Amino acid sequence: LWLSMGVDRPRRDLFDRAVTAITRAARSALDAMVPARLGFAVDEHFDPEDRVNHDRRTENDDVLGPDGNTAGKGKDPVAWIMRVDRSDGSPLAAVVDVPIHGTIGEDNNSLVSTDAPGAIERALTAELGYPVLHVQGAAGDVSPSKPTGRTACPDAYRCLDMPALETLGARAAALLAPLVRAATTSDRAVMEVVTRS
Repeated sequence: LWLSMGVDRPRRDLFDRAVTAITRAARSALDAMVPARLGFAVDEHFDPEDRVNHDRRTENDDVLGPDGNTAGKGKDPVAWIMRVDRSDGSPLAAVVDVPIHGTIGEDNNSLVSTDAPGAIERALTAELGYPVLHVQGAAGDVSPSKPTGRTACPDAYRCLDMPALETLGARAAALLAPLVRAATTSDRAVMEVVTRS
């Protein structure tokens, strides 16, 4: 990938384009602010059949977590969501956190892609009818469970497997949409930040 797009010399036109788009999105969001309600839900046993994600490596199976649990033995099984509703209770947007590496495109694909996390966002947005944002969780040891998709590619550098991504997104949406819909929202929320290493 040496000197390929995005990893060579800085380009002012791409920088200006990104800053303009980010600024436009921020201004649009500020202009559209309305009173909102927040709700959270957690699934501590997400995808036990590994249809969406799975443990990435066995080398760390013996690693114990801070409280002595067998943290390294399997994948991080926790998925959580936050739903944002308007004050009348109608859904406005959602945020989901599923630990998943964006590696369906594999390392020889130089195409810019949202990969597995983006597939989850697109499928959930289509299912729920409002915007969904995926935020990355503990993905270092969690890979996407790659469903059957493309069997041939134009060449080694253009092999983004869209059928596999769409299937993965649909599988994730089937598990996550009920969690998002079941969240109870409130106009009051208590939040804290916890940092662990």
